[in-house]
Amino acid sequence: MSLSTIAEAASIKKASIYAHFDSKEDLLFQVINAHIQHYSCATKKQLEKLKKESLEVTLKQFYQFNLHYFHEPTRLLFWKRCLLLSEGPLKDRVEQAHRKVHDRNMKCLADRYLQDTHTHQKPAGNLPIFINSYLILLLGMLYSLFTFEHDLSSYDHAFDIFWKGLRQHQIDSDVSSVISDRLQSTKLHCPSGRRISGNNPN
Repeated sequence: MSLSTIAEAASIKKASIYAHFDSKEDLLFQVINAHIQHYSCATKKQLEKLKKESLEVTLKQFYQFNLHYFHEPTRLLFWKRCLLLSEGPLKDRVEQAHRKVHDRNMKCLADRYLQDTHTHQKPAGNLPIFINSYLILLLGMLYSLFTFEHDLSSYDHAFDIFWKGLRQHQIDSDVSSVISDRLQSTKLHCPSGRRISGNNPN
């Protein structure tokens, strides 16, 4: 779309556009950035609303929020077209703006995860696994929406699989930690100072 067409649609002169925007690319960025900031405010409000919920409820409702947010037909079409941006300064600016929102949201969820591990006395070393797994869940959902746009009823199952996998990994980590501690505590020392295992008869 040319600037002349945009000016005509806005009932202004083409020169007036340059009074507010440096170029056509700058105008396009401001349009996209307005959508990014709308998403930023919406996700920030959603996470604030979930502040007192459990980790499971927080993750599931934030997942569902994104699902319904991007499933809106006009918004879905807009972001699908944004994916077709050519490599260059415009795409770099868009990705940088989006990255700020993404990093803030993931930091909030990471903090909630660490709070949950502290409350339930779980090891916090699984944080990278949690972040990567949840990102895969979100990105997989978005890719499916952008590609297939099918009914939303099947998406809850994907979250349930993620959550069960996360909890199972935490259980496995707990078991490994208990076994390691038990092995350390059952080691015996010979009078000579030579260390042997408690289950070694020699």
